Amino acid sequence: MENNYKSLRFRVILLFSLIIFLLTIFITAVPLRRSLDSLRTSFSDLMTSGTGQLGSNLDENFEWVEKTASLMFADPIVYEYDPMKGYYTDYHKLQIEKQIYESIEQLGIMGNYVDFGVIYSNGDRVGWISENLASSYINGGMYDDFASCITNETDGSGWSFGHNGNYDKFYYVKRVNEHALIMISFYSSEIDEYFRISDKVSDEITISLVDDNDEVLYSNDDLTIGMKLDREIANLASKDTDSTKFDKNHIVTTCRCKNGWRLVCSIPQEIINSRTVRVQHFTLIFAALSCIVFLIIANLLYFRLSRPFEGMMTDLNRQANYDSLSNVLNKGAFEAESKKHIERLKSGDCIGFLMIDMDNFKQINDNLGHEYGDEVIQRLGGLLREMSSNDNTIGRLGGDEFAVYFDLSKVSIVSAERQMHDYVDQLIYNFSAKFSEEHRRFGLSLSCGAVVAAYSVDYDELYRQADDTMYQSKRTGKNKATYKLIVKEND
Repeated sequence: MENNYKSLRFRVILLFSLIIFLLTIFITAVPLRRSLDSLRTSFSDLMTSGTGQLGSNLDENFEWVEKTASLMFADPIVYEYDPMKGYYTDYHKLQIEKQIYESIEQLGIMGNYVDFGVIYSNGDRVGWISENLASSYINGGMYDDFASCITNETDGSGWSFGHNGNYDKFYYVKRVNEHALIMISFYSSEIDEYFRISDKVSDEITISLVDDNDEVLYSNDDLTIGMKLDREIANLASKDTDSTKFDKNHIVTTCRCKNGWRLVCSIPQEIINSRTVRVQHFTLIFAALSCIVFLIIANLLYFRLSRPFEGMMTDLNRQANYDSLSNVLNKGAFEAESKKHIERLKSGDCIGFLMIDMDNFKQINDNLGHEYGDEVIQRLGGLLREMSSNDNTIGRLGGDEFAVYFDLSKVSIVSAERQMHDYVDQLIYNFSAKFSEEHRRFGLSLSCGAVVAAYSVDYDELYRQADDTMYQSKRTGKNKATYKLIVKEND
């Protein structure tokens, strides 16, 4: 009888312990699983947002190069000159090529270009052609090689990469006339700053720029440049539209750039899963000890798990909205924040928009290196933050270009103009003091375009007006500000 009682008690205790053990595992496994699913979803969302922002930054960089090439057509001499026609004298050729070279110098100073010139089918060329590129075509063929890179027959242009096995430069080609091409190149390392999403996951997320043949043109994984994209990742990367896809091994987001190339970001699923493995092991160990300890540990474990994940999400979200170099809003976040303010304005409220661009910034990079150039951008970002107020929104739009949105809804148009003038004057004064040595050595200064609007206006018009006004400052001498007041009646 006693033996039967002991046996029953043992079975009851064993069954009870098993039930409690399984219940504890169930109670802890469900939130853990949900945390894992939530983490995977958050990663997907943030990767999608980050990839879109990176793609926007790359498009801006590529569009700047294309815009530079298009500006060459402002001079009829560039597109009318054809050395293949026999009616030019040697003296006439020399004079024309000198004018073309001057146009290249004026435009080229605005970008970090390695090559910028016009090449002709007879082997002639004008402009900056690097010795490394010229030596690879010592026997000719440069014109034919770059002419074959034209993929957009509509405007006679195209992008290329990997000429003669050289994987450190991107090339843009645009047809000038029947026998002439404009060719611009820049080092692929110029876009390195765009290939980051978050400091905490930058070593785990692989970011690659690829063409339609899935060849890696640039990547934060140097070993893959010039190679084919991993087949499994390539199968998940859409070739037609922006997308986010995943399988049991990877999460992959794709963003198509305007020039036809694609930005592909991928992260192994095991990286995400590994963040919960240790927690799950602890749960199993604690569940074997007792139901009380299990329940306490499970709850502590859940909160312990949530806090670092929430911190990581906050950091990823900040990385998706803030420029890592200047610590102000990036282009996409600045536009979104400005539009949000504009939507809340009432009829007749005043708003201001300031575009800021550093003059002769290329001289800093060329003479002191890009690391010092990055420091200059950091210091300008710090100066703008020091001068900020609750009514200001600051953003870096790319390169050395910044913008400030002003909420002037509480003041009259006269006060709004005065505030803008005071702010810009103080900014230029503070910049001159902070960068006096760089100004003395390289002419570093600010060109500003300030717009005050006293009517309902959308963001795109504000941006365009301020950008035009800023370039007016550059065209009329630099190191100055140009102001514009817009007053219209509402429709």
